[in-house]
Amino acid sequence: MRRQIQWLLDQLFPAKCAVCGGTAPAGICPECLDKLPRTPEEICPHCGRGKDKCFCSHMRGECFHRLAAPCYYTAGMRTGICALKFQGVKAHAGWIGELMAETVKKRFLNEGATIDLMVPAPLSEKRLRERGFNQSLLLARRMAQLLPSSILLDDTILVKGRDTASQHDLNYEQRRENLHGVFRADKRAAGKTILLVDDVATTGTTLSECGRALYLAGAERVLCCTAAVAASVKGEDRL
Repeated sequence: MRRQIQWLLDQLFPAKCAVCGGTAPAGICPECLDKLPRTPEEICPHCGRGKDKCFCSHMRGECFHRLAAPCYYTAGMRTGICALKFQGVKAHAGWIGELMAETVKKRFLNEGATIDLMVPAPLSEKRLRERGFNQSLLLARRMAQLLPSSILLDDTILVKGRDTASQHDLNYEQRRENLHGVFRADKRAAGKTILLVDDVATTGTTLSECGRALYLAGAERVLCCTAAVAASVKGEDRL
């Protein structure tokens, strides 16, 4: 019965492409998928950008080992992420999560990395109540369906202890100060290689502060995968 109801809903309200608005059962049409702003084959393994856009010289002791993302945060990928995050179109977590899973396989697993746990970047309790969902968890759930079953998804090992101001208009140093010490991880992280999942890496500050908490809890290594990474940073003082 549930499948029949879903089929009827799909016929009455067909899924729209996140980018062009055309009919797209997968949430994005093939044409727009092909046009997404993909990161190049050769990337900086730490900041996740193409080497011509590497920003590592501006980073200061980030607490993660590597970062990879399938796309830059522009054009169609930005539209899809914003629809998921701010408009609550959760279906977009499906195709975006698929791209992220492909990236993890290509950039990490196929290069010999062993991953024990997949951990989504957490929201504060206040932000979670306001939004109603954690977009990073939705992405991680889709990724878990496509990655080896030995990689366990754990959305309780890392928490954000208090709400913070929006990072959007802050520079690099302000972002670090804003998030310093707000994340906590428990000892289940000890000795584990952890895949940290988030939607966008702009300055890398959120990933770094999450990584710091995981390393303080004893994590062996923190690898990061985001749906997108900023192609450039306003003022070139934040990554």
